[in-house]
Amino acid sequence: MERTNPQTLKFAIDFMKVVHEEIEGPRLEQARSLLAEAKRIYMLGFGFGAKNVERLRLANLDPAAKSILATAFGLKPLETAVIHAQCTNKIELVDCKCLDLLRNRAPLW
Repeated sequence: MERTNPQTLKFAIDFMKVVHEEIEGPRLEQARSLLAEAKRIYMLGFGFGAKNVERLRLANLDPAAKSILATAFGLKPLETAVIHAQCTNKIELVDCKCLDLLRNRAPLW
């Protein structure tokens, strides 16, 4: 696998968006649409709060049509079980830091 280079990471960072709780309407709909259409989803440092999981409709994603990886650095088995239940086992949780996920599991090309 080719190593991720700084230019690729910069490109990805420029397109990252944080969806705050107070944001509703078009931006949230756009986030949902982008998640539904993406071939690969990498969730870095996402807290998996029940409200955010629900708002983004993560349980509705189709893992057969895309790769969905999320960092789960230091989470315990009970914590990962709760996340899997919230997301109906559609997201692969990886016990690593964000940069390690990008370098080792997330081809960005």
